[in-house]
Amino acid sequence: MSTKRFATSPLYDTNEKRSCLDEQDGSFMADTDSDDTIVNPDYLSSTLVDPNESAVPEQKPDASLKDQIQEAFSNPALIEAISKAVAARVSSELRAEMVTMRESLEKKDRQILHLQDRVDELEQYSRRNNIRISDIPEIDGEDTDDLIIAIGNEIGVTITEEMIDRSHRVGKKGDDFCRPIICKFTSYRYKQRLLKEKKKLANVDAKQLFPERSWHPRRTRQRPSSTTRAEPKIKIYLNDDLTKTRAEIASKARKMKSDGASQDTWVRDGVIFVRQNSTTHRVTTARELAVFG
Repeated sequence: MSTKRFATSPLYDTNEKRSCLDEQDGSFMADTDSDDTIVNPDYLSSTLVDPNESAVPEQKPDASLKDQIQEAFSNPALIEAISKAVAARVSSELRAEMVTMRESLEKKDRQILHLQDRVDELEQYSRRNNIRISDIPEIDGEDTDDLIIAIGNEIGVTITEEMIDRSHRVGKKGDDFCRPIICKFTSYRYKQRLLKEKKKLANVDAKQLFPERSWHPRRTRQRPSSTTRAEPKIKIYLNDDLTKTRAEIASKARKMKSDGASQDTWVRDGVIFVRQNSTTHRVTTARELAVFG
């Protein structure tokens, strides 16, 4: 009889079952005609796997493969080839990045130039009603409005105080030069009326027009004749009130004329004109003037 059937059979009392099982010394027996097997606890413990131990056996690196890798990376030709490939890749990426940055900088430079031109244009427009008067010596307590009215009367142009918005000297005061006078008219027409007749000032001696002023040659742009050393007739200059940028352009244009690079140059309404090869060119930026240099 199998152990299982013996233990559950009602034919034996409890003491007989316990005595029979104790005689088996902890082993479980099975009849030859049943499917029950004997399971030995020592066998079970020997076949169980410790969960803390790895089920995959440790693999040692192949020594020959390691040697091959070390040998390959000790080959100068291979190292040089890898270095060139990496350098080429990095160089290509850097060149592409530099091209992008250069294009971006060029675009920003164009934008800056455009904004500078626009600011200069707006500043010049704000001076639309202004004239600049040069080479009149300064005295204490002078009224620059009276000077402008006197100049207008001398060349036959009526100027009243109501036509003048404001007038004043500009620049830092000094003893060795005449600060120019800026006059802003209340109307563009009044300014043009005076500038239209400014050529008549070529025949006017400022010393006679303003005899109360000191006309030392050092204080004007004009100098005595190198031959006679006679005191020259002092001229009064009326011009458009130009921005610093356009004043520099006008100065360069005059130098071009004196050097024979152009036939003539003049300023009208804040715009510099240059005549070259019988063609008149309109100039408002240094880049435009450079074309004729």
